[in-house]
Amino acid sequence: MKLYSQIAGLRITFVETKKLEQELTDIEFKTRQMEIMRKIMGKVNRESRIYEQYGVEFFINFYTACVDPIYRGQGLATEMYVRALRFVKSFKAFSSAVVKSNLTSPYTRKICTKFGFTELARAYYNDFRDENGKLLLNGRKDDEFVAFMAKRLES
Repeated sequence: MKLYSQIAGLRITFVETKKLEQELTDIEFKTRQMEIMRKIMGKVNRESRIYEQYGVEFFINFYTACVDPIYRGQGLATEMYVRALRFVKSFKAFSSAVVKSNLTSPYTRKICTKFGFTELARAYYNDFRDENGKLLLNGRKDDEFVAFMAKRLES
């Protein structure tokens, strides 16, 4: 009998500080797409002013939540947020920490809104152009954006 395995979804969560944020900014990506996304995410991160708005030295970064297309619409992303929030709250040191997520999908923005996240900043993909004025990301609609959303956990 042959066993198959498939990843249905992925959640990456870590503690972010100003120092780590700078170190992540200094990483050189090998693909143009990743360099573009870093530029977009960097802009929205700076504009959010999360450290100043919440008066914190660190936050919990819900970096990504991805669901394989064949599993979408079944509540997996919502469950990943439920479990990530529960996991973070289980640590006494994080009981009233700030959590944040950069959201590129209207579905994950809806999930975060349901859990009480507030939008601090957004960046529209079509606002990003190269030095010649050419769009960095082709095929994006004018209303597509990444949102920086955060919330303070209740202890």
